[in-house]
Amino acid sequence: MRAALARFSPDVIVCGGYNYIASWATLWWAHRHQVPLLLWVESTARDRRGGHALVESLKTWFIRKCQGFVVPGGASFQYFKKLWYERRDDFTAPNAVDTEFFASGAEAVRCDAPRQRQKLNLPLHFFLFTGRLIREKGVFDLLDAYMSQPSEFRSQWGLVLVGNGPVLPQLQERVAGLAIGIVQFAGFCPARATHHLLWIGGCVYIPNAY
Repeated sequence: MRAALARFSPDVIVCGGYNYIASWATLWWAHRHQVPLLLWVESTARDRRGGHALVESLKTWFIRKCQGFVVPGGASFQYFKKLWYERRDDFTAPNAVDTEFFASGAEAVRCDAPRQRQKLNLPLHFFLFTGRLIREKGVFDLLDAYMSQPSEFRSQWGLVLVGNGPVLPQLQERVAGLAIGIVQFAGFCPARATHHLLWIGGCVYIPNAY
């Protein structure tokens, strides 16, 4: 991380969180080289995470070391303002999808869908999940809903989960005995590389257990 930062020599850094080792390494590098660090804060008052004293103290310490903040929308801003906001710079950024990029990518896949499906070993029809494999994303609810469907339905429709996370082994164990149906774990895929899956897939599941 330090080598990459030194190579790019940024004027400003936007850090997407504080719960990764890379985030703390970035904070250390930015402080040492006097580069402003802006923290991207997506949390809202509805989040079910947090509450542990040690975690909260580390979070507060990290936040106080940042020179500014970026929040994707009003709910995040109100949450952040209530808990930690002081007299610092903040920016409300649009939390939106580059629809033109995905539309053009989907158009390219549309013309070659059979080959793309074969290349990725995908079923003809499938439900698509993309996101972190954590319980809060509702992945167990999704899997239970799929496995509760009649065998005739599962023989024609599959379930493809794109992403990685701590509950992956539990999900794999749960589908190990599935006799009829197709459940595929595609692993991590960058967001801008999922357009082919979005087009080929028959239905997209929006991950959220809240």
